[in-house]
Amino acid sequence: MPPLPDQPLIGREGKKRKKASTKNKKKTAKKKRRRSTSKSADKPKKTAGKDTKAGTGKTERVRLIYTEKKKSSDATAGDKTSDDCEGGSLVAGVQCVATRIDQAGGGGGGGGGETEEESSNKATLNVAITPELTSVDDGRGYKVTLDVGARDMNVPSDLKIQSRVQALSDIALVMLRLRRWTRTLNAKETKELKEQGYITRPLVTPFQGLKKMRLVEPVFLTVRDEGG
Repeated sequence: MPPLPDQPLIGREGKKRKKASTKNKKKTAKKKRRRSTSKSADKPKKTAGKDTKAGTGKTERVRLIYTEKKKSSDATAGDKTSDDCEGGSLVAGVQCVATRIDQAGGGGGGGGGETEEESSNKATLNVAITPELTSVDDGRGYKVTLDVGARDMNVPSDLKIQSRVQALSDIALVMLRLRRWTRTLNAKETKELKEQGYITRPLVTPFQGLKKMRLVEPVFLTVRDEGG
């Protein structure tokens, strides 16, 4: 008869079975963790109230200008005339100057009597802006931002160098300020908006502290509450 297996063999098989059962337990635990994480990922997260667009205002046009005056070449016409009439007696010189002024159209009692004419170089900026009203804090408050259009600018190259640099700097600063501008309505303004459905306020801060450019006329923003 074949001998019965020794006791140590039975002990080894028992250990192998225990290890296998431990591995199965670990696999089952991993599967449960995966299921739990997938279920938690499927659940939507609770988020705070989002800002929503409440209305759009009237499009306004911002116009800035800088005017630099300069004397035209005709401004020295009188001096040139007197130079041409030098020599001879005093009376002859006076008569010569008077004759040349009349020939230039500067004599007589009519128009054109000015011997100095002023022309001007103008730096300009034109840009359209549209205020937008946004509801914040689940409708408890409002803020206003600006939708800024493309800039239409003209800075002549024959401006004085310093004036041209300052005008270009002003234009860049204004455009940056308009794009970043925002205004949160206070309690009084919010009440006014809800009662009458719209609110009008001046736009001031983007144009403060400029070196050369100036507003042609004040800008007012009007926004309406279209959310009901």
